[in-house]
Amino acid sequence: MWPLLLLALAIVRPPVGAVYARDVTLPFLGKQRIRLRVDSRTRGTISMRGALNLEDQVTFVGDGF
Repeated sequence: MWPLLLLALAIVRPPVGAVYARDVTLPFLGKQRIRLRVDSRTRGTISMRGALNLEDQVTFVGDGF
């Protein structure tokens, strides 16, 4: 049973190297591009371009593995 559970948890995680992006329109700020790049199993880079510009490292937590 444990191998199946671990396999299910592995499927839920985004693959390393994946990039998720979306353009959104925010009141008062206008168009904003938000992007998340998965750098490793526990780290990623989030960036915003538009009225607000930033790029920062994030840590994934939650399942304890």
